[in-house]
Amino acid sequence: PHLHIPTVLPWSAETPNLYSFRLQLRGHDGQCLQAECCRVGFRSVSIAGLLRISGRPLVVAGANVHEMHPVRGKALREEDMLKDIEMLKRGNFNAVRNSHYPHSLRWYELCDEYGLYVVDEANIETHGFTLNGMISLLACDPDWRAQFLHRAQNMFRRARNHPCVIAWSLGNESGWGPNFQACMDWLRQADTQHRPVQYEGGTANGDAVFLCGDGETKTSDLVCPMYSSPEGCVELMKKNNRPLVLCEYAHAMGNAGGSTAAFWNLFWSDQPAHLRTQGGFIWEWADGDIMVPPSVGAPRSLPGYGGDFGPKSGTGDSHFIVDGLLFSNRTPHPSYLEAKRAQQPVHFRLVRVGGAAGSAHASVEISIHNRHTFRSLAHLEFVWKSCDACGSSASGVLATQFGKSTEPVEVSFHIPLPKTDLARCGVWLSLQARLREDEVFAPKDFVVAEQGFTVLQPDRLESVKGLQAGAEAKCLGSMSPFYDPRASIGTPLRSEVQTNTVGVVTARGYQARFDDGKLTSLSAPGGPELLESAVTQCFARAPTPNDSGGADFFQPVLGTAPLVGRIADHLGLLSHFRSWSNAGLYDLKANLVSQEWERVPGVDPTLRVKERWRSESNGRVLFSTETRYRCGPDDITLSVTVVAEAARRLKTLPRIGSHLSLNAGLSQLTWVGCGPGESYPDRKAACDWGVHRGEVDEQHVDYLVPCESGGKADVHWAVLREDAPDGAGLLLSYVCRDEAPLVERLGASTGHRAAGAAGAQFSVSRWTSEELLKARHSYDLPCWNNDKARRSRPIQVHIDTAHMGVGAAGETPQVVWNISPQYLVCPRKPWTYELRLKPLRA
Repeated sequence: PHLHIPTVLPWSAETPNLYSFRLQLRGHDGQCLQAECCRVGFRSVSIAGLLRISGRPLVVAGANVHEMHPVRGKALREEDMLKDIEMLKRGNFNAVRNSHYPHSLRWYELCDEYGLYVVDEANIETHGFTLNGMISLLACDPDWRAQFLHRAQNMFRRARNHPCVIAWSLGNESGWGPNFQACMDWLRQADTQHRPVQYEGGTANGDAVFLCGDGETKTSDLVCPMYSSPEGCVELMKKNNRPLVLCEYAHAMGNAGGSTAAFWNLFWSDQPAHLRTQGGFIWEWADGDIMVPPSVGAPRSLPGYGGDFGPKSGTGDSHFIVDGLLFSNRTPHPSYLEAKRAQQPVHFRLVRVGGAAGSAHASVEISIHNRHTFRSLAHLEFVWKSCDACGSSASGVLATQFGKSTEPVEVSFHIPLPKTDLARCGVWLSLQARLREDEVFAPKDFVVAEQGFTVLQPDRLESVKGLQAGAEAKCLGSMSPFYDPRASIGTPLRSEVQTNTVGVVTARGYQARFDDGKLTSLSAPGGPELLESAVTQCFARAPTPNDSGGADFFQPVLGTAPLVGRIADHLGLLSHFRSWSNAGLYDLKANLVSQEWERVPGVDPTLRVKERWRSESNGRVLFSTETRYRCGPDDITLSVTVVAEAARRLKTLPRIGSHLSLNAGLSQLTWVGCGPGESYPDRKAACDWGVHRGEVDEQHVDYLVPCESGGKADVHWAVLREDAPDGAGLLLSYVCRDEAPLVERLGASTGHRAAGAAGAQFSVSRWTSEELLKARHSYDLPCWNNDKARRSRPIQVHIDTAHMGVGAAGETPQVVWNISPQYLVCPRKPWTYELRLKPLRA
């Protein structure tokens, strides 16, 4: 029977309105014989050109969720489920795919209550058959038809009445055949709500597959590919009229999350060709490591992965299950914060900045766009905060009222400006949308959405001279409060060159020593030594999981057998790390070619050094460099030119830059660049460009598998100082007059710097790249669990003029590990850049 219930409030993930439904069986005398009660929600799911909830187009901000706990394994408690739901809602996720099996019944009830869309998935997977190219075998075998149907029917019958369930998935990575079609036909006949049925394992032509499907399963209601790139999604939409929702994308293994913003620029796009790309489910929600005892008989207190449970315990998969947006203890990876920003349901745009030069205030006009499907912005309070380069700030609340319209609203207000020359160093604005009241997933004032803008651009350190007409430089630097170029004019400097290999320079602002063509000592007058070892060039990074991802991850022989390795590399199947290692990138040694002091009256003395970087394992010269150390009155400028020699054969390079090992006491960090969190060329949407501060030890991201981490993209200058009000320190300023890299866009090609790079890639760490490379776990790093000993270790600083992205863009041949071509570093052209070192007096 059908009931008509007037004026109900619809259920959605944004407004999870539920009603109590009670059904009684009464006897002839009216007495209740049996009663059942449950909570129900009212909504419709349809496909009318687009995937719609209660008639409105949906953008799916989803994650693939496994039932997994680092101590209890599959035995989840309700508090574990609630923690995941809390973090999902706080991260602006609105959907989950139950990968790869139906979950606990309590999970569906909580998703109903808290508001999450669910794609429920049948417990069907024949992934193991990929080893012999017969993944479709069981799907085509009539003897298995009843088993396939049994699992699809069980999934449906236990979850059909939950409003959170908006689609059915037939399974995961199991090929295609008549048995799946039988499941699809049964679900469509049984489900009176007509919810979509999806499956990724088939192909557009409807044939069985040997390995993997393409997400275009002929009879699937949704195009639901795995690991298509943003460009691949656009191509899929050209040949399909069905909505596209990626069942897996942005593989979040370790330092990853690259191209997340590119996906969401596509999902939010209102271009007609992009409307049917309606989101997807990131793989995966949380790291799947399990706690292990550090020794026999000890408590299970350290996270472990394949190989940590015995000599043959999952060594083939290794750390492939450590691939979540969250650590296993449910604290966020940086990729979680990137997803939160990309998915946020409020969009801010800076429309205009006004105000006369030298005025006390600037007028600011911004646009606020509501991206919710059902909800207005009335539950949010909008707050602004301005900040100058020294950290002085002002803040206020926007008094604008928002109705139910989804059209952008423009708001104007004023912010104060610095009254001194400090305005030359930049002024920044941050906007936040905060909860007005407590909600079930977060307290009052929780930040739902935010965005930063540069209100006053810092003055440039350098002019545009030397550039071709119409060309833009990559980075002409930014004025910092610690540096005034006018102070250097007409200042005397005394220098001594003692021998051909040793030089000592004494200037107004520093004393420096050069040994064999390298800067080995630097200090301010009366200040501590700043350098722990010589300043040098660096071309390798501790590999990220995506750097190490390729066919050789599962079959190491592919990377070590010369002939097989060359073939795999040519086909694009070899990991970047293996290609770099085979080329000799990880055992380079600098060979001094020449060094010469240049002295011209009235000009700063300059040391010119040429080096060739040779691999100790294969004898090849991979790079040649020329560094000119110009010794000014207050700072030393390194002008560096790098030319790839044998390294030209590589598809991409991890980094091109300088490495400094600094005094352990310089623990306080200030920088102008992306921040405050970890960012890289292809993952920086969540890190606004501006002035940021923090401790050196806070910048390291403690990934379970150590790798390159803690980076800051687009840095113009950075200061490291002692932890004292008058502490000594070092100012590092970056300038690059090379032509600006390519603009970030879909389909952009590879350049000699990552697309969109507008400064240096910068990082600080207590561990060297070599130490990070050798450690299997974070807790294997030296002094990892000894704060005092760790803080006494030198600070490793990298300032890179070119740095590769971290990846997870999807698409063949490397699929889950793929780094979008526009964020690779092509070694075909020289790189030039300047690095200025200015000691700061106590």
